[in-house]
Amino acid sequence: MTYFGDGGARLHVAVRGDADQLTITLTGELDRVSGPPLADVLVGAMDTGVRSVWVSMAQVGFVDVAGVRVLVDAYEAGAGRGVVLQLRDPQPHIVWLLQETEAAHLLSAQAAPVRDLGRRIAPHGDAWADERDRLLRERQQRTAEHQRWEDVREDLADARERDLDRREDRR
Repeated sequence: MTYFGDGGARLHVAVRGDADQLTITLTGELDRVSGPPLADVLVGAMDTGVRSVWVSMAQVGFVDVAGVRVLVDAYEAGAGRGVVLQLRDPQPHIVWLLQETEAAHLLSAQAAPVRDLGRRIAPHGDAWADERDRLLRERQQRTAEHQRWEDVREDLADARERDLDRREDRR
């Protein structure tokens, strides 16, 4: 078993396998920062003489386009070496991203299609749009509350500065 973190603890990788197949379990976030170390692991795994590499994505909460590019590049590198790379158990939003970026070929046959996710997120008054609007309102409230606290901190800092100026003037 091999284990690595990308230094920022954004992505953790565990590698298990035998002579024919490796299973690489990812945990965390796959993005432009964590992607290059993962690319090294994937290409290195393919150089061990295996025939298939399964990448378990069940515990990956976020993938950006740079992360998709790493996976596609690894898939293509594997194809050039006669190694099959497949993603296993990705979250629905990651399946949607792979489909939207035309990288669905990375998915194993067991991945459930979610082609309508993009339409369900669109504002049509359905449950997805309602949830999105609720989350947006919550974020706006948190931002406003944060700004109020920043204003209070700034007022306190101004009051301290005025107090120090008064003390200096008395001397």
